[in-house]
Amino acid sequence: MDKRLADFEARCTSARQSPPDLSNVMARIYATLAMTPSAAFVATNERVIALMTIEAATTEPQYHNRYHVQDVVEAAALLLSTAADDMIPPHDRHALLTAALAHDLLHDGQAFLSEPELEWRSARNLVSIGRACGLPEGTLRLMETLIVSTFPPLQMSLRANMQATDVVEPASLLKLLLGEADVLASLTPRLGVRLSKCLEEEWTAAGIHFSPSPSSLDGRRQFLSAYRQLSAAAIELGVGRMIAEQLGFHAGDRS
Repeated sequence: MDKRLADFEARCTSARQSPPDLSNVMARIYATLAMTPSAAFVATNERVIALMTIEAATTEPQYHNRYHVQDVVEAAALLLSTAADDMIPPHDRHALLTAALAHDLLHDGQAFLSEPELEWRSARNLVSIGRACGLPEGTLRLMETLIVSTFPPLQMSLRANMQATDVVEPASLLKLLLGEADVLASLTPRLGVRLSKCLEEEWTAAGIHFSPSPSSLDGRRQFLSAYRQLSAAAIELGVGRMIAEQLGFHAGDRS
């Protein structure tokens, strides 16, 4: 596994030993990427974090919790550090990070596979917060679109389209990157297995049962196989190789 991915997995695993500190995580990411967010982005991020903290005091799902959010913003930063500068303008990079932060805002542990209800809820809450903090309408619409695009069937459609063309439009690239950031921790070999169990526990608590289950061998193989089509940034990081190695291992388990 690429050292950057190994470090990412280790960082996400280690972070679970302490209470989530998303404000410090965002500050560190901005410094690492040499990005200076506007006052409106800073205010939006802090209000999103405050709302998540309040919600966590009463209920926090097993998987879609603040540790997951921390994983996603770390992954988004890692992908942005690899993505070509000329493909993603600076303003869009800021929008992507804030969308990553808020992509599961007010997630209640439910799951809907026919409509992006949870994604729309998170997107609309972010738009409301961002508008109050002074973010431009164009930025709000972009972040709304990005969050809704994390709905798994939409991500699968985006990746299926990649098979038909070598050209990835800028708008689709941002959606691909956020979708990959959303699952990157779950794609890692050790933490990913642990997270699949957390997701299964979350669904069980909500009375939701899918077959195959996320933590089963077939469920793990199905999930990994869904991400064989990747952005150039993810490929450069070695995500494809990491997935192929796990699929090869699981294939051996089945023989």
